Amino acid sequence: MPVTGVKVWFQNRRTKHKRTEQEEEAKRSSSKRPSDQRPGGVASDGPASPGVTPPLSPESMDEHIDPDDDGPE
Repeated sequence: MPVTGVKVWFQNRRTKHKRTEQEEEAKRSSSKRPSDQRPGGVASDGPASPGVTPPLSPESMDEHIDPDDDGPE
């Protein structure tokens, strides 16, 4: 797979992750009652789900791509 294909794949992955997080946050905030919030209006979500890793940033993605690599042979 060419480098540009890998970059597009990661970009799509990040976009999907961001959209999913926004949808979940909207669902959580619409279902929260005022008594479920911390003082100051910040909702308490608890710890992050184990085993879920956020997508790579473009900067860190570039560190993992070898521009001279033509893929599997």
